[in-house]
Amino acid sequence: MIPVFKIVSYLGLVLIFVTSILVFLRIVSLSEYKILLLVGSVLWLANAPFWMFKKAEE
Repeated sequence: MIPVFKIVSYLGLVLIFVTSILVFLRIVSLSEYKILLLVGSVLWLANAPFWMFKKAEE
């Protein structure tokens, strides 16, 4: 289950990064950017705690 959380949280970070580049290139409007930034942030913040703070199972 942990790999699913990692993939989804990294997709959120990629969405934030790519959307920022698209706004810089004027491909995405500011209102679309805000929505995509919110979606990316929620993806990251909702999924990252499940795998970032897990101790290594020994």
